[in-house]
Amino acid sequence: MNQNRSFFFSIESPKHRFHVVRERKICFSGYFFDGYGRKANQILIKWNDKQVIANRVDRGDVQRLYAQKGMVVEQAVGFESCIELSRGLKEVEVIAELSNGEKIKLKKFILYVWSKKYCLDPLYNNKHQLVGYYNIEKPLEKEVVSTQHYIEISGYVVDKDGYPPRVVQIKTPTRKYPCQQICRQGIQKDYPFVKDTRCGFAGYAFLEDIPKQYSIEVEFLSGQVAELATFFASLKVQEDRREKELYQKWFSCYGQLMGREEELLEGAS
Repeated sequence: MNQNRSFFFSIESPKHRFHVVRERKICFSGYFFDGYGRKANQILIKWNDKQVIANRVDRGDVQRLYAQKGMVVEQAVGFESCIELSRGLKEVEVIAELSNGEKIKLKKFILYVWSKKYCLDPLYNNKHQLVGYYNIEKPLEKEVVSTQHYIEISGYVVDKDGYPPRVVQIKTPTRKYPCQQICRQGIQKDYPFVKDTRCGFAGYAFLEDIPKQYSIEVEFLSGQVAELATFFASLKVQEDRREKELYQKWFSCYGQLMGREEELLEGAS
């Protein structure tokens, strides 16, 4: 546990500030709250010119620990997030953003990523049978909030014999979005059993204001169907745009009366 000014936090993972890792996916977790027991507005994981917002996590254990010290702590003070890094030396910062916009740098990590360029995970169908191998590049989070009107999906997948799929699509409760087939040069160098480099996929799905479940589904040449990932995504409307939309809605209802006060009064007399 660290105390900085009137802030309390702990970075529980990764354990070490300087670290050599084989996996390209690195997970961060911990907790943060201020001297009044309030959680941060958001926790940011930042590297190069990229950043992600960590997921909130309820930490009843932290509440109980600090209750013994006479402090009342909010429940969702925990955070966790996994990011994917390219190979080489990387600097990653964990930053707490307060409700007033102030940003507190909690910790900087120096990570050397040593791994294969491509990383394939086993893929099972709903009968728990191995049907292929895959990797999801975007999105990396299970809960995505975007200021764009769409979410981008990408990755690569092969069946258990190394052949690319027939179809990869993004599914929602009401729509399906087919993905484009992408050639992934170099994957055969890491995985010689892959028969065809056209195993990559990329696509887009439209977002709505309310969170909606999205899933990535693959159908192989054999007819086998499997789900690669499921996540929730929603559109975050920026405040200035929301105010403009509210004004437009108001004007459509009442704006036509503005400037006609004298005419309306004359009609009434």
